[in-house]
Amino acid sequence: MKLSCIVFIFAALTTMIMPVVRAQTNAEPSTRDRIVTTVLGQRASNRQLNQARAQVAQIETALQTFLAQTTPIEQETSQKQLMEGIGQPRGQELFRALISEHLDAEQRSRWLLAAKAALEQPPSDGSSSGLTKSFLAARQALLGLLSLTESDETAVQLGVGLVRQTQQGYLWRTGIVDGKELASQLLEGIELEAERPASTLTDARRAIVQKAIYQEAAQWVQGSSIGEVERIYFATLMDKLMDYAPSEITSRSNDPQPQPRASHIATFALLRISLTLVVVAVVLYGLHARIPWHNIRIKPEPEPPSASPPKLVPTVSDLPEEAVKGKRVLVRVDLSILEMDGTLMSAALSQIQQSLTIVSELLNKGASKIILAAHTHRDLPMGYVRTYLQEVWDKEVLEKKLPKLRFRVFNKAGGQRREMINKEPEGAVILLDNLAADERESGHKQEDRTSLAKELAQLADVYINDAPSASADVRASTVDIVALVPVVAVGPALAAELQAIAGQPEKRRRSALDKLPGVTAMQRVGYL
Repeated sequence: MKLSCIVFIFAALTTMIMPVVRAQTNAEPSTRDRIVTTVLGQRASNRQLNQARAQVAQIETALQTFLAQTTPIEQETSQKQLMEGIGQPRGQELFRALISEHLDAEQRSRWLLAAKAALEQPPSDGSSSGLTKSFLAARQALLGLLSLTESDETAVQLGVGLVRQTQQGYLWRTGIVDGKELASQLLEGIELEAERPASTLTDARRAIVQKAIYQEAAQWVQGSSIGEVERIYFATLMDKLMDYAPSEITSRSNDPQPQPRASHIATFALLRISLTLVVVAVVLYGLHARIPWHNIRIKPEPEPPSASPPKLVPTVSDLPEEAVKGKRVLVRVDLSILEMDGTLMSAALSQIQQSLTIVSELLNKGASKIILAAHTHRDLPMGYVRTYLQEVWDKEVLEKKLPKLRFRVFNKAGGQRREMINKEPEGAVILLDNLAADERESGHKQEDRTSLAKELAQLADVYINDAPSASADVRASTVDIVALVPVVAVGPALAAELQAIAGQPEKRRRSALDKLPGVTAMQRVGYL
């Protein structure tokens, strides 16, 4: 009888518990399915869906290792799993969607900080290319998390983590990279995350993050344990974030100094004021006696005209039609849009759209040939970039009824550029070879940069700078070329940035222009 009762109770408990267990077991796959469907869409094949589910599970398991604060060996293994999951197709989007699923602010912050810990020092296979690929993927993943933060504190930790990731996870392991370029890309990435739809990185929160980055860089730049490339990296961050520098605090001596009594100070002040008033009265009386007041007619002063922002440099819209029509136009654009494996970065579509905007405007003005000059990762040919440009243009041809256009790309350098371009028909749009592969583009010696600038200047009659990011550095294609082409101007993307700068107070305007050598070069040679 007792045995029967026990069996009955056990069966009842099993009946009650199993639905709960089954529901908990199915909750996790349900969440993963929702993430996968959101990223891939409803039309994805079963193979793609299964692969994406496996990626989400791999990423989630790896992050849980850091949530649990396990041993360094276990964390190292999980780092490799995380980077493998992120590095696969759509991995960045799946990673971000997984963390955005956590709606509770405290829980999301825990996951964000676990991701920061996992990505600060990404693993590599030991090769230089493997290190670069791992670092770029990790940095892009960390940047994507900034727009998910629910608190200023978490955003600051992610921002500081990005600074340390570049220094500790990359720069100190290789000394052959451009520290200035890395700093510029990092800050540009933060700006783009603030513009992402539904981003939680508000203007106020972004300012707090940028101030924290400045302070972090200031602590490192004075250190004796860092190399020259790292020092350039931190110095560039500080220079570009000078507006977020804390106010200087005047140090006071600890030794007490004798202070004059308050009554003495007041007496001395009154005496000075009295003497000043007496002198002023005498001077005014003498002037009054000498001036023939009866011959003077006082005219009302005209009202000052309403102040408008100063014109910093000419824009494409300022150029007369004859300056562009039938001419070869060289346009410097920002097209650093590729990851190491040739896939698009998150900011890619914005830069592609900017480039196509200036192309369309110049075509409308009757340009004979449009030559686009840009740089991307130095190990990649511009054929990858041309493919994406063509895809976006073809899409807009259908949506906006634009004329069909064929983008050409030449991976020829030196004198061969001019020869190939001359053979192209009227109305051609030509993408030059990757400028990053030419060491003269960002060379430290001016004669090296001038050599490349002369080659580029021979290709065109008009030069347009429409590269806000590239203009922040001294390059042959943004600075040295300006004095070598008869007609120069800025394109709409750079003009929009300059318009915002022009409206600032003079001191801040000068500070902002000092950070854009590509613009000050135009002012120096007299195109103001």
